[in-house]
Amino acid sequence: MRLLNTRTLAFKQFFGRRPPYAILSHTWDGEEVSHQDVRDQIPSLQSKQGYRKLQESCRIAAEQRLEWAWVDTCCIDKANNAELTESINSMFRWYQQAAACFVYLSDLPATGELKTNLPNCRWFRRGWTLQELLAPEKVQFYDKDWDLRGTKDGLIVKLESITGIPANILTGHASIRQISIADRMSWAANRQTTRPEDVAYCLLGIFDVNLPMIYGEGENAFRRLQEEIIRKSNDMTIFAWQKSNKHVTSSLGSTTPHRSGSPLLATSPDDFTRQNKNETISILSIRNAAMSASINPEYIVTNKGLRITSSLLRLTQEDIGEPDQGLHYFLGLGEIKPRFSPPGQRGRMMGITLNKNGPDFFVRRNCPLRVLSEPEGSVLLTTCRRSFYIQLDDTATQPLNITSPVDAIAFPLQRLTTTTDPRAPEKITVWPGRARPESHWDETRRLFFLSNKRLLVLAISAFAIFQDGTRVELLMLVDQRAKRPAVQLFLQEKEAELYEWFLGRTEASDIHYWEQLPGELWRKASPWPGSQVEVVVGGGRRYVMSAWIQETDDPEAAALHQVVFRAERAGGVTDEIRAKL
Repeated sequence: MRLLNTRTLAFKQFFGRRPPYAILSHTWDGEEVSHQDVRDQIPSLQSKQGYRKLQESCRIAAEQRLEWAWVDTCCIDKANNAELTESINSMFRWYQQAAACFVYLSDLPATGELKTNLPNCRWFRRGWTLQELLAPEKVQFYDKDWDLRGTKDGLIVKLESITGIPANILTGHASIRQISIADRMSWAANRQTTRPEDVAYCLLGIFDVNLPMIYGEGENAFRRLQEEIIRKSNDMTIFAWQKSNKHVTSSLGSTTPHRSGSPLLATSPDDFTRQNKNETISILSIRNAAMSASINPEYIVTNKGLRITSSLLRLTQEDIGEPDQGLHYFLGLGEIKPRFSPPGQRGRMMGITLNKNGPDFFVRRNCPLRVLSEPEGSVLLTTCRRSFYIQLDDTATQPLNITSPVDAIAFPLQRLTTTTDPRAPEKITVWPGRARPESHWDETRRLFFLSNKRLLVLAISAFAIFQDGTRVELLMLVDQRAKRPAVQLFLQEKEAELYEWFLGRTEASDIHYWEQLPGELWRKASPWPGSQVEVVVGGGRRYVMSAWIQETDDPEAAALHQVVFRAERAGGVTDEIRAKL
């Protein structure tokens, strides 16, 4: 660390242990004094606008019996990239270890009320000054004439109001590491830096990470910052951001669903802007039973996306406060509660909704964060804890657009009606039920994603409910071995052993292949392009139900294939039940 002698203005390099020193925090104005200017004592040194900052900082430091001072404009040789990288990565620690920090507010008038003028100072809107407020224990604020106007301890109420940072964090009575990543990011929202890369570099110390400096990479620096935070922490609130231009109904909510996908990582700290500064986001708590599915997850950034081992909640629109029907996959990120809530108070679950875009592959929905309107004592269904991927951004191999048809088979998504006899209409409702393997089943859109592993068996149950209340459970097995997928249909009550083999087990991660089937089951399960079963309902009425898979030519469809059902009664008229896409 290169320090400046407060009396001679001469540099001295210190390695290891350093003497007590003062440190300057300011916003750059006009001509600042560089390292080369001071080292070479150029003739125009004292005429530069920034020279007075150097003089006054050293004068005040000397008056406080500090022999050494550090000023960022001249104590870093910015022509030396290695030194610049080391300095930026060490900056938070240098401010933290300073004996005193002098904050020079060049736009704070020497007269007038501090309460009115202080919030308007540019210093509170710059990126680098955030860590310069947080790190030092002793901070002194000076106006444009270098008159002392207060200290951090004395101005703590005003500083908390201006920055939204809790007083106990500003004073150092609580560790910054106790604060969630989302809350720390929100402190940096709407702050500016001259270089786009510095949006990320100025936050290194706040998140206790290190990065090499690559000026010229632009916004990619903020992505690298997030990836490094992910590497060191499993605080899921790093994904708790939303674009500020979204239409929200509350601090964290939306009335408008978005069909397209969204990157998982934020593009800047501005995405963490908090609508309500009196709310705080904390990590998931074991006290909230609904959150236990996502507590302490394991995740890592890969070339396919974020690989995470966790559980997902399966929510209806009602659970997330939307009026229409439907299911969503929901990943809990944290809990939201009032900032001044009592210790131990249970917060509301907050997170993001996901669309399934392939086997064990999800895309974040392009909509704001969700806060669950969970009724007390309600039970939220969860998927089994498993490893899956979430797409990071649009540079990945799979597109973010989730509206075009995918290589999957669509099953009925709602109640369907068929008429088998004009003289005696019979209503039959078909509901998809349990499906395996869960990795390939999208419950929200009732899709089975086809696999490149052609020997994989896709199994799903379906319930046929007749007008008189008779309920029949069917088993459908999908065979991908041929060029066109085929389906075999069975009655659950007649083929209980086959049903138990595919769907009776509790582990949704069970995966079955055709060659693994025992001989007798293999002969029963071998499918053909269409298959049928006979169903007997009340009054001895007999129906033949059949099913097959056909391609869809609808560009608005969710899948490239669909299941077609047919129900026929002896002497009746045949009608089809088709998947509604």
